[in-house]
Amino acid sequence: MRPARFNEIEIRHEEVIGSDLKLDFRNGYEELKSLEGKIFSYALQLQSQPLQEDEARELERLQMIVRQIVFSNKNLKDIQEDLGELQFATTTAPRKLYESHQQFTRKAYEDLIDLVLDEHEPAFVQEELLGIQKLNKQHKEASNKFVHEHAQHAVADDSTSISSQLNSNREINHAVKILLKATSLWYRDNQELGH
Repeated sequence: MRPARFNEIEIRHEEVIGSDLKLDFRNGYEELKSLEGKIFSYALQLQSQPLQEDEARELERLQMIVRQIVFSNKNLKDIQEDLGELQFATTTAPRKLYESHQQFTRKAYEDLIDLVLDEHEPAFVQEELLGIQKLNKQHKEASNKFVHEHAQHAVADDSTSISSQLNSNREINHAVKILLKATSLWYRDNQELGH
């Protein structure tokens, strides 16, 4: 069971998503880091007090989940230049790849956020996590295939590098894997804790 005093750090769905979904990614990432700082500051306050063994484990688990969420988003932040190169490419193929990444990532993150913020049966959660994992793998494979197929037809003056395209494929896949791990940890441990 989650220690009662830990309930103070529960955050409503509206606070996580916010009312303005049109924030640019960098500002959203900075806001996420700010939230992480507040959570870790609160965790330090808790750690300065005597904790029961279950409280210490729960606090460590929550910190690990928060860290994974931030790391997942950092992967996406770090490829913003590559994604910009795709978005504003002079040829159609890189722009299509960008749109595919944007749609897939948005859907994966929204689905994972909904799994965490809404209550679901464990079997449903497991099924959804496996489905997102499968889609993540399929998206990476399809994206890599797309890059290789269109590389053969790339024009010499196209400034969008194959490396940027493949890097964005890999990092998006990795970011979703990390978020899947955090979501799985959240649910597995919540089940064990009786939530």
